[in-house]
Amino acid sequence: SVNVGDLTPYLHPDYSNTYSLPDPMTYEATTRLPRFFDIFRFLIANRRRLFIDFTNSDVIGLMLWALRIPYVVPIVNEVPNLDGPLRATPNRTAAIFRWFKRLVWLIRNPRYWLQFLFRLYRPIGRATAVVGGNAALRSAEALRFPTIIPAHAMDYDIALDIGECQTASAGRYAVFVDEYFPHHPDFIVLRMGSPVKASRYYAEMCAFLDKVEVALGCPVKIAAHPRATYEAFDCRYGRREIVFGRTGELIASAQIVITHCSTSVNFAAIFNKPILFVT
Repeated sequence: SVNVGDLTPYLHPDYSNTYSLPDPMTYEATTRLPRFFDIFRFLIANRRRLFIDFTNSDVIGLMLWALRIPYVVPIVNEVPNLDGPLRATPNRTAAIFRWFKRLVWLIRNPRYWLQFLFRLYRPIGRATAVVGGNAALRSAEALRFPTIIPAHAMDYDIALDIGECQTASAGRYAVFVDEYFPHHPDFIVLRMGSPVKASRYYAEMCAFLDKVEVALGCPVKIAAHPRATYEAFDCRYGRREIVFGRTGELIASAQIVITHCSTSVNFAAIFNKPILFVT
């Protein structure tokens, strides 16, 4: 059996309190853990099990290390950094200033000292990293994981299930990979406002997609973000067809993929589709 500890109320209380998931976890053995001691008791009660840590939290890593609990950290959807001559030259003055700001912040927030020490020393302990791709491998090596298992991005499993049958003949449509940009839940987690108003974003995207349809002579379908709450033909995208849960399939049969910066661009690379980035 699998026991699931939901740490969202503790790690991201703003997210938990203000965002209602359209697809909440339905595992029978799910436990919500809103407080530090709830997490501690959950770890103690399950310490003989293998833990898979999806939180990327220094606090959880420190607790697992202190309790000597073996655990696995999946690092399978890392986005590669820009390498080569276009990469920005490190600025020593800016780096010193950033460290000074962190020091001042730590003095004002003593409860985070242990997290700071954990980041500095990284006592990984009995952790195993499962990595997908060279970017993830570099991250795992930088964090000094004692055991690293090469794997692949999760999207590749989906691509294998889709198979090559859908890529043989491209459909007569383009696909826009929606990111629910004006309302993305990451803005809540990061405690920052959306960089664009919904009314302006959807109006400008609709105007742009209109031009794409005229230029290509085919309709644009919307591959909806899994956290979005659109209707099937929502007016926000000009009554275009909106599809949930089939992003990989839509991309596999599309003529061209349109996106901002979604990690689902993996599918476009796997299925060898042309990509139009909208910035």
